[in-house]
Amino acid sequence: MGKANPDRNSTVPNGKANGVLEKKHLSDSTPRRKTSAQRSRGRLQKPLPKKPNGLIDRLTTYLIDNQIKLSLYILGTIYAAYFVLPSTPNSPSIADKLIWLQYKNPATGGYLKGPADFYHVFYWIVVFTFLRDAAMRYIFMPYAQYGGVKTYKGLVRFAEQAWLMVYYTVFWVLGMYLNHRGPHWMNFREMWTDWPVFETTGLFKVYYLAQLAFWLQQIFVLHIEDRRKDHYQMFAHHIITSILITGSYQFHLTRVGNAILVTMDIVDILLPAAKLLRYLGYQKLCDFAFGVFLVTWVVSRHVVYLVIVKSVYYHAPDIITYGCYLVESGERLPEGTWALSAHSLGSHPERTCFTKNLHMGFFYLLSGLQVLTLVWLYMIGKVAYKVVTGTGAEDTRSDDEDDGEEEDEETEADKTASSDAEMIANGSLKRADSGYISGATGSSALSSLIINGNGHSGSTHRHITSS
Repeated sequence: MGKANPDRNSTVPNGKANGVLEKKHLSDSTPRRKTSAQRSRGRLQKPLPKKPNGLIDRLTTYLIDNQIKLSLYILGTIYAAYFVLPSTPNSPSIADKLIWLQYKNPATGGYLKGPADFYHVFYWIVVFTFLRDAAMRYIFMPYAQYGGVKTYKGLVRFAEQAWLMVYYTVFWVLGMYLNHRGPHWMNFREMWTDWPVFETTGLFKVYYLAQLAFWLQQIFVLHIEDRRKDHYQMFAHHIITSILITGSYQFHLTRVGNAILVTMDIVDILLPAAKLLRYLGYQKLCDFAFGVFLVTWVVSRHVVYLVIVKSVYYHAPDIITYGCYLVESGERLPEGTWALSAHSLGSHPERTCFTKNLHMGFFYLLSGLQVLTLVWLYMIGKVAYKVVTGTGAEDTRSDDEDDGEEEDEETEADKTASSDAEMIANGSLKRADSGYISGATGSSALSSLIINGNGHSGSTHRHITSS
C-alpha cells in the first residue's frame, strides 16, 4: 500500500481544516482524486502576495500578473499594423518582418539569413509568453486540481512542468525530424561539410528562431519565479545557450546547433514527465520515469554531447579553412580584412567568417555548458550516495520547493488538524522532503528527494539541482 503524501493532506482551500478523514487503500500507481466535499469548496485561491515596495516591484508584479493581457495587446497591435502599413517584397513593413520569415530565395524556395530575422524572434517571444501563461492557467492548473493537487503552489508547479514537457516534446520531435532529413544524421563530420550553408528550409528556420526565442523568454521566466540556490548557474546556462544559438545562426553553423539542441532537449521531456507522475500520485511510474531520465541524462549529456564537442574541436578546423568569405562567390578574403567582416549578419551581410577566435569561442562556451551539467550531475550523485549508504539524505541542491511551503500560509489550527490527519492516515511518517527517509530506499527514495514537489520552469537540465 502506497504512502500518502503528507503535503497533500496538510493544506485545504480557504484555510479550513477538513474534518473528515478517509482511510485510503490505494496502490502506489493509483492517482489521488478529490472527494466531492473537497470539490464543493471551489477553486483554490492564490495566496495573497506581499505588498510590492517601490516602482520596480510594482511594475514587475504588474507584468507577471498580466502576461496574457499584455501579450494579446502586443500581438493585436502587430496584426493591426500588418493590415494597415504598406509593405512590398522589397520593402517589408515592421509588422511583416515580425510575422513572416524574411529573405526567401524565389529561385529555390529556401530562406537565407539576415538581421531582420530577429524581428521574428521577438514575435515568438511574445507568442510563447502568451501560450505559457494561458496554458498554465486554463489547461494545466485545472487538470492538476482535478488530479488531486491541493495547494496553489503545487498547481503552479504542475502547470510549469506540463508546459515544459509539451514544449520540449514538440520541438524535440521537430528537431529530430529535421536532423534525420539532413546530411548530418548520424554523421558528425557532415555537420561541417558544405560550410557555409546559407539557405535553410522555411520549417528549419522557424524551428531555429523559435528555439532562440524560447531561451530568451526563459531568462524572463527565471526571474519571475522564486529564486533558488542554483539561480546563477541557471542564469549562466540560459545566457550561454542564447549566445550559442545566436552565434551558430549568424555564422551558418545551424547543423551542429540542431544536433546539440536535440541532444539536450530529450531529458527535458523525461524529468517533467516524472514530476507530473509524482504530483498525480503514480509513484511507481514516477520512479521508473526517473530511472529512464537518469540514464538518458548520462548518455545524452555526457556521452553524445561530448562526441559533438569533440567534433567541434577536431572536425571543424579539419574541414573548414579559417578565414572570411564572400557569400556570393565563396572567395576567401585577405587576412587583413577579417576583422571588418566578422559580423556576417550585420554591416557586412555579403561576407561570413570562421576564424580561429570564433572557433575556440564556440568550443569554450560548449565546454562551459558541460561544466554546468557535471556540477548538477555531481549533486545528484551526492543524494544518491547518501540514500544508498543509509547515512541520510539532505537535498541541498535548491531551496525547498515542495507543496509543504504552503504551510507558512496556514493557521496554527490548520497545522494541528493536518498533523493529526497525517498521523492517523500514515502512522509516524517522516517527511522525505525535509531530509528524512522512512521506509523507502533505492530509486523510490531518491526520486522522491529529487522530484518531490519541484516545478521550476525553464529547461530542466539547467536546474536539475533544483528538481
